[in-house]
Amino acid sequence: MPKSFYKSLGFVFLLCLLAKLSLANDRPNVLMIYVDDLRPMTRDYGHPQMQTPNFDRLAKSGLRFENVYCQVPTCGASRASLMTSIYPTRLRFPDFLTWAERDAPGRATLPQRFKDSGYTTISNGKIFHHQTDTQKRSWSEPAWRPEINGRTYYNEATAEFMETQTDTRRLRNGKLQKKVPMFEPGLVDPMKTNDGLIAEKTMNDLERLSKEKEPFFIACGFAKPHMPFYSPAPTWTPYPVDGIELAEFRELPQPTPESIRTVREQFSYSFMTPDLKRQLEYNTPEFHRYMRQGYYASVTHADNLLGRILDKLEELQLDEKTIVIVLGDHGFLLGEHNEWAKNQLLHDALRTAMWMKGPGIAQDAEVSSQVEFVDVYPTLCELASIELPSRKIHGKSFAKVLQKPKAKHRDAAYTRFGIGDALTTDDYFYVLWQPSGEKENALLIDRKQDPLFQSNLSGQEEYAAIETQLHKQLLGKIRQARQIKTTQKKAEQKAAQNNGPQVEQKPLRIQATVESQNPHGVVLAHGGYRFGYSLHFEEGFPVFSIRNDGKLTTLKSKERLQGKVTILAMLDAQKITLQSDGKLLAQAPSPGLLLKQPVGKFTVGEDFGDAVGDYEGPHPFNGKIHQHRVITKD
Repeated sequence: MPKSFYKSLGFVFLLCLLAKLSLANDRPNVLMIYVDDLRPMTRDYGHPQMQTPNFDRLAKSGLRFENVYCQVPTCGASRASLMTSIYPTRLRFPDFLTWAERDAPGRATLPQRFKDSGYTTISNGKIFHHQTDTQKRSWSEPAWRPEINGRTYYNEATAEFMETQTDTRRLRNGKLQKKVPMFEPGLVDPMKTNDGLIAEKTMNDLERLSKEKEPFFIACGFAKPHMPFYSPAPTWTPYPVDGIELAEFRELPQPTPESIRTVREQFSYSFMTPDLKRQLEYNTPEFHRYMRQGYYASVTHADNLLGRILDKLEELQLDEKTIVIVLGDHGFLLGEHNEWAKNQLLHDALRTAMWMKGPGIAQDAEVSSQVEFVDVYPTLCELASIELPSRKIHGKSFAKVLQKPKAKHRDAAYTRFGIGDALTTDDYFYVLWQPSGEKENALLIDRKQDPLFQSNLSGQEEYAAIETQLHKQLLGKIRQARQIKTTQKKAEQKAAQNNGPQVEQKPLRIQATVESQNPHGVVLAHGGYRFGYSLHFEEGFPVFSIRNDGKLTTLKSKERLQGKVTILAMLDAQKITLQSDGKLLAQAPSPGLLLKQPVGKFTVGEDFGDAVGDYEGPHPFNGKIHQHRVITKD
């Protein structure tokens, strides 16, 4: 073959290589900053009391999103959905313990797309809920977190308090742990806090990677303002507790839907005042003010660290070629409806904060159109010229909105949690709960007429046509979520046990053989906070719990058991009984047969979702369960 052919071939190869290098140099870097539990609570979002100059600066140099919604209002599930651009279902991405690797194995993650396209991808702090989730395929280097965490306290006074603290909480492994205080104005350098160390690592990575030829995708995850509210003392100063205003409406919408749930996350902490001198009474006006003070201070701490990172970008002259996206992972209730945190389908738990800035992005403008978290994935990929298979994701790129902020993106945003699904439009907020074996119930809010979400209009004749339309639209979203199939390792196990035996109005007999030197945790559970039953142990003592129309009946053995034992729990119309190996352990008058079939999963070894008994789920069993069975009679 002539030499000219090889020369031509070499020239073509050189052109391809130069084109590839040029593309690498032209592609933008990405800096993604996740702020745990951040709601739209900054000055630029219309809250003048907030000291957030760096969030304000970010909004002026880019875009603020007014109507961005998470897909699931809980950490692990929300992040897994965003990072895969896949909608949740009842079995996929169900709760805060979600692993993307288990619920959507093999599905390319957002950082994986960048990594496979030649980017250096870095994870600092909390990005996925679990540090090692999809780690090998998502990140160029092992995901990094500090040795301390969001529960780490900094003051000697707090350490002394903890020495004599007797209030405890139950961990998932069944062990007891002392509750840390909810509040601490820390006597600590901001950069020595958990989030300060994450910011420092991120700034060091920016400096290191600025010298490399390959573009980067850095994800930085701050822990605050997640509870407990620990931040440096100066961040508390702008917020005197006596001057803090309460949420304007502190009741649930009326009439209240039967399936609406309350949250208990806040009870994992001790309600001592910040000076640790006295206990606060839950949900009093004083309690509300201190909770808001702590949250505000934590937001200001996050703002301080954000400013340092933005300064570093400018110092390294990276700001003109880096797309910056800053966002919460869901919303957060700050006393609205007398509720706290997330893990429920109330509007403030779903709407979150988000900003973007960078090359080609409009400045000092707001996007009012609905945006979903699943849309972040395809948008960032489009900006980086990364092609995506459209049928494998639910997200829709909003890249056009970045240059034309007034453009329409979506008409509605979809969110789900537990047995409920929600749809948010410009005019309405609609939630539909579909409990198994029970009547659907719903929440319909007219957002324009009722901005405080006080009146539930579901079932009212004048809103019948609107509710029918929203109901149809929401069912379409649910079908769309199910169209993308994932092989769910964890979810398949749950699904096999999901329905449980038919126990409505039937005598119930539970038999289980277990083995543990100090049995503790749930042996089996079926249902939730309205109707259900569970057999569990508390430090060796067997407990049989029955939920009948929300009322809890608990039968606890007076005898501690250990080793390998067989437990028999029985419910009939006359009595409720506990036996072990033929010996009567406890007996009491019956609370009655279950009036309705329990809603929710039948689980063995733990209790997911709404706990049946007087414990915090999942409350896993700490030993072996050799066999179990539930027998009913007509």
